[in-house]
Amino acid sequence: MTQEKGTFSSIFGEDIPHPPEMAVTHQHVADKLIEEGFLLTALEFHTELLESGRELKTLSEFFSNPSNLLNAGEDAGPHIASSPETPGKTGGRRSAPGTPGYHMDISRSSSHMTLDSIDQMTRYSEDTDRREEDRVAVLEYELRTARDTIAQLRNELTDLTASDRNRADSECNAAEDNEEEEVEIKPYEKKSLNILVNDYLIRNGFKFTAITFSDECDGQDFDDWDEVGLNTAKPPNLLKIYRSSGLQDVFGANDTEDFSVQTDIVVHNEDLDNLHLNIEELKKENETMQSKIEELNNLFVINKDNEIKLEESLKLSNEEVNRNKQEICDLELEKVQIEEKLRVIIKNQSGKSALDPEIVRPDVEREDGDGASIADEPVQSPLNNAEQDCNSFPTTFEQIVHQTTNLSPRTVSEHFQTELVKKAFPITLDSNFLEYNDDIVTILARTLPKLVPSLVLSSRNDIVPLLLFTISKHKDLKTRDSLIGILFNLMKKPDNVTRNKILSGFLWLIYQPGWNSNRIEEEILPQCWEQINHKYSERRVLVGQAVGVLASHLDQTIRTSLLVSMIAQLVEDKDVAVSVTGIKSLSLVVNIIEDEDKLEQILQTTLVMLKKNQISEEVFKELDDTLMPVINMWLVKQEKYGSKVMYDLLNDIEKLSVIGNIPEEENYEKVVLSIENTEILVKKINVVKNQLPYLVFSVVNSCPIEEKSPENDLVLHPVLSSIFGSSLLSKLHYFSTHTSQDWFKPWPEYETFMELLSRLAALMSNIPLHNLSLLNNLSDMLAFLIDLFGPLFAQSKILPFLESKISASNSILPILTVALSQQEESIFKSHSMALLNKWVTHLCETGSPCAPIYPAISLLCSSQQQPLLVDTLRELVASPLPSLRAETAHLLHLVVTSDSSLSGQEELVSRMLLPAMVSLASDPEVVVKLSAIPGLAGLLSLTFLQWEEKEKIATQLNALCED
Repeated sequence: MTQEKGTFSSIFGEDIPHPPEMAVTHQHVADKLIEEGFLLTALEFHTELLESGRELKTLSEFFSNPSNLLNAGEDAGPHIASSPETPGKTGGRRSAPGTPGYHMDISRSSSHMTLDSIDQMTRYSEDTDRREEDRVAVLEYELRTARDTIAQLRNELTDLTASDRNRADSECNAAEDNEEEEVEIKPYEKKSLNILVNDYLIRNGFKFTAITFSDECDGQDFDDWDEVGLNTAKPPNLLKIYRSSGLQDVFGANDTEDFSVQTDIVVHNEDLDNLHLNIEELKKENETMQSKIEELNNLFVINKDNEIKLEESLKLSNEEVNRNKQEICDLELEKVQIEEKLRVIIKNQSGKSALDPEIVRPDVEREDGDGASIADEPVQSPLNNAEQDCNSFPTTFEQIVHQTTNLSPRTVSEHFQTELVKKAFPITLDSNFLEYNDDIVTILARTLPKLVPSLVLSSRNDIVPLLLFTISKHKDLKTRDSLIGILFNLMKKPDNVTRNKILSGFLWLIYQPGWNSNRIEEEILPQCWEQINHKYSERRVLVGQAVGVLASHLDQTIRTSLLVSMIAQLVEDKDVAVSVTGIKSLSLVVNIIEDEDKLEQILQTTLVMLKKNQISEEVFKELDDTLMPVINMWLVKQEKYGSKVMYDLLNDIEKLSVIGNIPEEENYEKVVLSIENTEILVKKINVVKNQLPYLVFSVVNSCPIEEKSPENDLVLHPVLSSIFGSSLLSKLHYFSTHTSQDWFKPWPEYETFMELLSRLAALMSNIPLHNLSLLNNLSDMLAFLIDLFGPLFAQSKILPFLESKISASNSILPILTVALSQQEESIFKSHSMALLNKWVTHLCETGSPCAPIYPAISLLCSSQQQPLLVDTLRELVASPLPSLRAETAHLLHLVVTSDSSLSGQEELVSRMLLPAMVSLASDPEVVVKLSAIPGLAGLLSLTFLQWEEKEKIATQLNALCED
């Protein structure tokens, strides 16, 4: 049969009969390609089948097994020669079509490769692989030659380094007098020093400096000493080099040693003898010192006793000094009175000018109080006056001459004294000499700006009091402004200690005389404005804290305008620490401002920040704990709390969606959204919980009836007492009595509260039953609300309203049950269990699923309410309804297997839980027995059960298995 050119059979030399159309399947082609070893074609074929969606199992299994490709060369047999390699599409190597080959790196063939081009591939000779091997041998020889060359160059560099080092040592010795002269550094020296410096930085904890140094030495590997290019060992660290060579001048060392040379130290016998003698002398000296130390200790004890005695005597002396001071004060007062009388006498005798001066002088007692009178004192002579003139401070050359003239015992001319002072007096009276006449404030103002830049950072805190003292006393506005600027710029990044010292100084400053609101506004606040946009957050924190300190001494207009604007900018700062500081300062300002419009603006800004989902934890907590209570106090006094805050917070919570049951895998994004919303809701529920005391106060305080109520056992909650005082207790009595009536006329605040309670109930009903985190937080909030209002109002209004909203599908039942169980009053705990008993019975009787009961059991167990819960469920064990008994067994199983451990409650398990489970396992109904099996198995897992109890459970389970 003739074959057409270019067909499959003409190329591969096989006679393939022409089958009927569609007789050759894809499976046949795949088997043939694998059998003949056309693996690349088979892989191409497999890929195209995969792209068209018609995958063959044979090809998939073949190419998924690596052993098929690794053993393909051996399976092909020795008669198949190694084929020439052709470049693949990815630049690798692959075997030619039709030959398994020994290189099994199979790549997809180029798109232009066809059957017609196979002739070109077969033209390559079989010597290609041999040629490759020759090339590899040549490259290996060149590599060895290159390594030998590198080693030779390293030896030469080492020898050259040794000679250069000797020459460098001589040059360094010659150039010791000129230490600032720079010596040219060689590349290998630079690399060696870089490695030593990097090692020193890392060893001593300068990690950031080491990282910066590594970045600047780009291109050098500090871990590879061979990169330096020297055939020497790595030198020791910088500390050892410094100790061996750097201290030689200090200790008188004359010889230096290279770190690459090891020298044996020979110690002579004479040196050893000298050392032994020195050691003996040191021992004797040590003994002498020990004896002296003992003597000093004895003296110390004696001095300690003397010090105590001196302290006692000093105390007595201080008391005596205080008494003397009091006597001096009395004498001073007496002196003032006598001087007043003296002035009156002089005024009356002013006309008697002819009298002798000695007669005019009154018999007045001297200031020292020794009984002598002024009249007894001698009249000062001109010589005495001259000596008094000499005691005054001279400020001019003429005054110096005048003083020397008066002091000279010999009479000389003034010209002579002038020439003498010019030639011999060592001081030149220039302008600087006049500085000593200035007061201390002027000297400080002139000196401190020069001293501060020269101080180290650790000492600058100590100069803050001097700066503030000078600021408070100096009279020049420009000088004070300069000193305040120095205070704010004392450090680049002021830490807590520095800020506290500056703020303490500001607090002292604003209480000094003359520092009123206008002066603070003109001199300190401008400096705060300059620092409010500083790039360092520590400076902005200082501004926020300073504003909080200064707020109380500023006028209302300044607080509500300039101060609030500054703080608002700080609150919106991106840095968390700055924002938190701004919130704290804003709380202080809100507490003392009166502007209603500004307070309303601050309230809206705060609520907007609380609504943000992406807000830092610290900022959110500061808003809730510090700022909101101050705003709430303003709102409750204005009697508009509920409509302003609670409505806004509940609106924000109701907008968040929490996905309920999500069984499909496709809802992964909704699951993530549910988790994120849960975390956000928990935070916002806690915010609402913190607002409840103010809501309760607004309702109770606005109660219109104030009648004498009968005595009851109401106790004011500690939170309400700490915020509003104990006077609220009487109003709570009126409120509880008034609202416990069958009918009363509601007032606006009460209606607002009932509307909020209705919205809270709607929120509770929409929470998914499986979201225990939200259920637990809502139960805590409800328990807190019941605690605040007290039992009377809770039983008469809150509980009936919420119980009316319970259904088999919402979450109000577990929330209310857990909230009541947390109350201290036993009446609430009993009500909680009665409610649970009622709804379990109702759901079993109606055949409805007990879905709301399961989260209630989990939350009650997590709050350690197992005794109360087991006691309630035991009552249902004797129920005549089989479905109820079966559900009870399931609920007891939940108690046993809950996350809360039963350890420490052995008596509960032995006396209540185990008998109840055994009774259910012995029930005549099969459904009840089956429901009891998981609970019994769970009891077996408890480690604290006695052996007899475990044997009892095992016997019961064995009986159930036999049934």
